[in-house]
Parts: sequence; structure tokens; C-alpha cells
Amino acid sequence: MINNWLPFNLVENEIPHNVVVGGFDTNGSVIYVGRCFHKGQHLPAKVLFNQRKAFVSWAGVEHVYDYCELLIGSNDYVWQTTVDHRLPANVVSVGFSQTGEPILIGRAQYGNGMIVGKVLPSMRCLQIFFNGQEINLDHYEILVNNSVKSSEIVAKSLYPVIKTEETKGYRWQHYTFNDVKPRDAIVGGNDFDGCPIYVGRAKHNDKMLVANIVPAKHSNFISWCGQEIIKVDVEILCGRNLKWLRCNNHQIPANAVSCNDTNSGKRLYVGRGNFENSLIVGKISKIHRALFIPYKGSERRLTNYEILVEYDESEICRTMDNLHPKTPQPMPFLPSTNLSNASNYALATAPPLVPLSIYPQTCTANAFNRPSYPDKWVISTPFTPLPKNSVLSGHLFTSPVYVCRAFHNGKLLPGNYLLSRSAAVVTHDGQEIVKNNFEILVGDHYQWVTSVNGLPSGAVRVDHFGNGEPLYIGRSFYGGALIPGKIRPPYQCLDIAFNGNAISLPSYEVLVNNAMKPNYYG
Repeated sequence: MINNWLPFNLVENEIPHNVVVGGFDTNGSVIYVGRCFHKGQHLPAKVLFNQRKAFVSWAGVEHVYDYCELLIGSNDYVWQTTVDHRLPANVVSVGFSQTGEPILIGRAQYGNGMIVGKVLPSMRCLQIFFNGQEINLDHYEILVNNSVKSSEIVAKSLYPVIKTEETKGYRWQHYTFNDVKPRDAIVGGNDFDGCPIYVGRAKHNDKMLVANIVPAKHSNFISWCGQEIIKVDVEILCGRNLKWLRCNNHQIPANAVSCNDTNSGKRLYVGRGNFENSLIVGKISKIHRALFIPYKGSERRLTNYEILVEYDESEICRTMDNLHPKTPQPMPFLPSTNLSNASNYALATAPPLVPLSIYPQTCTANAFNRPSYPDKWVISTPFTPLPKNSVLSGHLFTSPVYVCRAFHNGKLLPGNYLLSRSAAVVTHDGQEIVKNNFEILVGDHYQWVTSVNGLPSGAVRVDHFGNGEPLYIGRSFYGGALIPGKIRPPYQCLDIAFNGNAISLPSYEVLVNNAMKPNYYG
């Protein structure tokens, strides 16, 4: 797999054709994908042509360069969502770290921008630089080379395992605030003011207890006998194969992480819970069936909490079905086949959907389940060829329309790409907006499902609109056309762009990732 890196002087030259777009800055400026050589290694760079600068982050500091290498060939690359930090086989590497680990390119939405950063497989996160600090993000997309025809998802790292203590499960490491924080230290939550809290442990009255380590405040806390107690001598938890699971009915998983000696009579487990806008680490007592956390001088008892567990990297990704009991699913609504009055409908009212014989009906469900096969979005412009296996969403009179998304006002919005016009449009605040930089959804594992009392299982989610509200992709008939748009679940309607206006429709179909294998009703 060969990537085309073009040496480029940002001060003297104009932007070349077909540079890979990475995202957008908070002010709307396009971020291009590049790399710079820094401290003996290549690092991913976010390239801003409006500033004629390339930016890389290293050791908590952002470094600026006038010279970089640009990644060329936008139609050869796609951004793919990671699932439980599992990496595709064809990820794009900018080079190798000093330990021989590949350095990958990722991006994530943060602070009203889509920011490019670096991914180290051992870190199991994306690192971006934002507002003067380096930030680790758990949910991100990773850049893959689409010219490599492989859908294999590798469960292990893409490099030989370095045989050090740092890669053997998890460990407790002595820590002081004068020490460099281990790169694989486990983040447990955040304080009320946003400061990250790391998982630790400390001895008190000859007992080993779970501790909150807050490096930004040079503070460590445990809870004991109703009080919050400050500790100086602590150990920080480090490792790779750890994750948080909701503890249902106070049942302790066999692979739960314990903070004390396994030979001790009463084992305490590592947990965390929400309290007054904070996510606090604490100890779980199997006897008391609760989580105990330190908070503002007191010990608090929580009955709703998550527990930290160790897992095997080869295990299959969980979906929401594993975490919540299933509820009975309603029989699907069969749309009317009477289309005689299809052209005589009022504004913002959709005609009946097409008959069952044309679009097979699937079951519906009220809960969203994350697909086990990630969605692929191909970076596109009006001047690039239509990607192979682009998802067809409908038609505008005689012209095909494809599913796309574009960045606008700090958010990714679903839209439609019209091949006949070589234009992508999205809707926002009641207006139809044309976008020149967009991404087209590709794949052959999608289908359209009629919406009945909620979203179907496996509905394709594009982004969060705001306040945690997710956005989904739908389509419906309007004005003689079959047009895709965005679904905001609280409003139970589909917003489409038509003739320069934004139209809301109450009846629609939802795009579903068929890898979820929904049931069918005959």
C-alpha cells in the first residue's frame, strides 16, 4: 500500500489538486491532511491554507511549520469510524514512532470543528491539539486507503508487540506529580470543572482503596467511613485492554478489575458514577451492592454505576442488544398502494410511500444499535469521480441522488449529492445550502426501512446536532422526486432540501446498516 506524499512549501505555492480533506477548523476553514518531520519522526499535520501553516502536536505542545508533505489522491481515501478501537487493515500511516509503532491519522468532532490528529494503536485514542492543550478522544474516525480492497478488521495491533510491562494486561504503577504520567494511564472520568480524573489506588488503615488522581490539581482522593481523604502515596492504573461496563443488578463480572490483593477476604472493585455534573471514580463493594465515591469532603453512595473490566482483544464488539433487554417489536406499517392523489398534496406533506412490492419491508425497533460493520465516507468534491458502491438514495426527476454529508456551522449534516448538477446540498435553519466539500457514503450493506414509532435497528447515524441529539439519514417522496435528508428523532420528521427551501415531512424511510441483520416480517 503506497501513499502519495507531496513535498510542499506552504508559503510559496498554491493548493494542489486532489489534496485529501481532513476536516474543518472551528471558524470553518478547511483542514487538509499532511505530515511533518519532527523530533526524528513523521507526525500527522493539520494543514490550513488560509494561514499557510502546518500544525503538529508533540509532548503537549503544538509546533508550526511552513513546509510539509501533503497527502494526494482524495478519491483513494475514506474516513472510517472505529469500533472499540479496532483498526482496519488498510489504515494510513505517516511513519513510525521511536519504539517502532505506526503513527496513524485520525479525526474527531471537537469544539465545533472536525479536527485532525494522531492515533497510536497502543494508546487506543485519538490525540488532537485544541486551545493550547493536547486532548485524548475515545471516539474518532481513522483514515484508510480505499484502493486496498479489504474489509478485514484486525483485533490486534498492526505492529509486533513490544515485550514490556506496559503491554501485559494492566498494572499499578507508583505515581507522584513530579513524574511523567504514563502514556497508558487509565482515565476514569472528570471533575465538575472538566479536569480529567485518572484511576488510582492508595493504602489507608492497611487497606488498599480506589483513588481519584487529578494531575491538574495535584490532588488524590479516597473515600473512607463517610469522609473524603487526601492521599500522597498513590499508584496509578495503566493498561490497554480495559473498558467500562454498566453494572446491572449489582452483578460483578468475572473479569472486573480489583484494587486490592486477590488473596484478601473482601475484594473491592474499580467503578465510576455520575454525581453533580462530575464522573467520579470509586470503590465497588459486592457486599453493600453500591459504589462509594469521594466528593467535596464526604463519601457518597451510588446505586447506578459502571465497573471497569479487562477484556480479550479478540472478543467481538458489543452492541446495545448485549446491554439492554429486548422489547417486543411492532408489526411494520404497510403503506397504502393508492397513489392516485400523489400529486395533490399540501406543502410539507409527503405522499404515501411506494408499495411493498417495490421496497421490501423490514422490522422496526425503537432503540438504535451500533452497526458491527463501520460506515465508510469517501471524501469528494464536484470535480472528483463518483466513488464505487455509492449509496443511492433516490432521484430528482430523472437524475440519481446519492447519500452524502457535509460540514456546516461546526456540525456534520446529512445531505444529497446530485450527479447531474455535480453539487451537494444540506439543509440548515430552513435553507438549502450548496457545499463544495463533502463525503459520499459507500457500501453494499444498506437498505431503506419505513419509520414506524421510532428508528429501525441499525439506523445510520451521521453526527450529533447539539445537546447530544443524534442525526440520522432518511428519504421520502416530494414533488415527484425521492429525496434524502436528515432525521432529528425528537421532532419525528424528515428535513429535506427542495427548490432552495427546507421542507419537513412526517412520513419517511430510514437508512439502515444491514450488517445489523434486522429481522424480517413476511
